[in-house]
Amino acid sequence: MAPPLPGVVVLGDDPYYYHGGYHYYYHDDRWHYARGRGGPWRELPRDRWPRETRYGRGYRH
Repeated sequence: MAPPLPGVVVLGDDPYYYHGGYHYYYHDDRWHYARGRGGPWRELPRDRWPRETRYGRGYRH
């Protein structure tokens, strides 16, 4: 199981985030995780989501 995300996650130009040896992907208001950016992706349990997700400069959703 992937480790919990930090309390606040800032996403840049794409919805991917790397933390603790896992890749995280934010899509359709849900977080997913995988060992590699190519997947396979699994849904991240809600208790491991960050408290807040922010979007940085240039983010396109």
